[in-house]
Amino acid sequence: MRVITIGRSSENDISINDPNVSRHHCQIIQHDDGHFTIADLGSANGTFVNGQRIHGNASLFPNDVLLIGNTNLPWQSYFMVGVPQQPGQPQPPKRKSHALPIVLGIVGGLALVAIIIVVLLLTNRSKHQYNIDGVAFDFGMTLDELKAENPSASVRKYTVPAEDNIEVYIPAFDYYIINNMLAIAFNNKTKQIQYFSTYDPNFSTPEGIHPGSTWGEMEDAYPNLEYQIWYFNYDHFTHKYHSVIFAQDSTTSTSFVFDYNLFSDKQIEDISRITNPSCFDAYFTPSELPDKVHQTIRTSITVSHITITDKNQPDDTDYEDIEGRIADMCEILDSVSN
Repeated sequence: MRVITIGRSSENDISINDPNVSRHHCQIIQHDDGHFTIADLGSANGTFVNGQRIHGNASLFPNDVLLIGNTNLPWQSYFMVGVPQQPGQPQPPKRKSHALPIVLGIVGGLALVAIIIVVLLLTNRSKHQYNIDGVAFDFGMTLDELKAENPSASVRKYTVPAEDNIEVYIPAFDYYIINNMLAIAFNNKTKQIQYFSTYDPNFSTPEGIHPGSTWGEMEDAYPNLEYQIWYFNYDHFTHKYHSVIFAQDSTTSTSFVFDYNLFSDKQIEDISRITNPSCFDAYFTPSELPDKVHQTIRTSITVSHITITDKNQPDDTDYEDIEGRIADMCEILDSVSN
């Protein structure tokens, strides 16, 4: 059995720099039979699995989304053994079969049909470029095509609540949450997938980077990165505002997102010194950071989620409209802070 403790205190195995996380918030247990459970340690703000607050102990299964405070944790990446499957029920003892040969023939025929169906399904899915969180798709696919290819997938359109007076999404796209760990944006003009974002630790870029990879692993795999702090970012999955750091590789249209709350106060202070912050964003290069701080970021900060854009589709984004909405956001934030 393996136990990992999580909380704000440095005494924990995983220390989270989030004021809404308790000093000793929760613990994840990997049992000897391979399944996982999570236990809330009497935290002030609670522990949430798939949006539901747990009380005491609860099981953790593949694709479960774990939220503590304002931090969405890629908990699967903490265990190098991989994501467990849901534990099955004990199997009854086998009995000797007394079935007639004709019955065995029917069963064998059905089994053969089942195998053929599985092979056809796997062959159908293998033709797609991406298979994330159990969803097979390609860039350029329409929403109807995605649903037809993945009939069992949960597909939810997200719109900003009416009471939310800050517009956070780009009007050129329609946004959908697919299952638990995949968000997809459809271009309003082409009606096709233009970009997606995922927390799924099983998804990996061609260079081998996945949610849970360290900052240093990302830098080594992608040497031509541009860095940006988004002080006002809206998360597709948690539907909350929080700051993040983006590292973008324009040649592959791949962006790596790092949750601002995972950085220590010292790391944030040193990064802020080399940026020109506004109410919305700022740019920096790691080479500007003190080497000691840069090395701690390389080893202690991990990728939260990955966003990939179809570089073959035209960019119809109205940037003037976005700049206007950013200015509106700044005015609203100033009025709230004052």
